[in-house]
Amino acid sequence: MESWVTSGSETIYYPDVKVFGSKLKQLRLSKKLSLKDVSRKIGWWHWCIEDWENGEPVSFDTLKTLAEFYHVSTDYLLSKDRSEYQQLTLF
Repeated sequence: MESWVTSGSETIYYPDVKVFGSKLKQLRLSKKLSLKDVSRKIGWWHWCIEDWENGEPVSFDTLKTLAEFYHVSTDYLLSKDRSEYQQLTLF
């Protein structure tokens, strides 16, 4: 399902929020982190993170925070391409 993310006057489009949520969950689990671990580190409630993992849209600022936390690009989080994460896990 297609979706839009809005931050102030800026709106960005990404094709599938379920892919985004799935990637968030995969990244969290690959680092053996609980929802509460992530929430403590990025300053959001654990139920917000769970909502994002289940496909709720996020603001652009939150998208950037999540990308920085997981050491991936926003492009990786918003696309169906897995190559960036595969390259990161090789090191």
